[in-house]
Amino acid sequence: MEAGLLARIAAEAHRQGLAVWSHAAMAGPAKPGHVVRSGVDVISHAEHLVFEAVPQTDSRPRLMAQRWMEDDLRSVPPDHPAIVSLLKLMKERGTILDATVDILRDMVATARRSAPSSCPLPRRGPPSPSP
Repeated sequence: MEAGLLARIAAEAHRQGLAVWSHAAMAGPAKPGHVVRSGVDVISHAEHLVFEAVPQTDSRPRLMAQRWMEDDLRSVPPDHPAIVSLLKLMKERGTILDATVDILRDMVATARRSAPSSCPLPRRGPPSPSP
């Protein structure tokens, strides 16, 4: 949905006394920053914050697991200036982050089971323990 429409929906929900909760990037083509500026109270899925740092959020339907294989997403570090700015904006506006960090792992596992050829992500074991 367009950022302007999301802002109108959020304003009307607030007028009616409702809180507004959105996916960070699934309101495409709006980016996470557009979602935050629209006035939502909560955004979900920390792994979607990466979409703030790529040139354009892709709104074409496809498996999210496929999208994560593309270089423009895989090359974005978590401290990318666009993501840091987004987090500052969220703090300023009081936007809550519902991190749900396990969602990507679950989506990849589901994609591997249902369509292995569409999810060529490398398999990784659990993270190494810190010294």
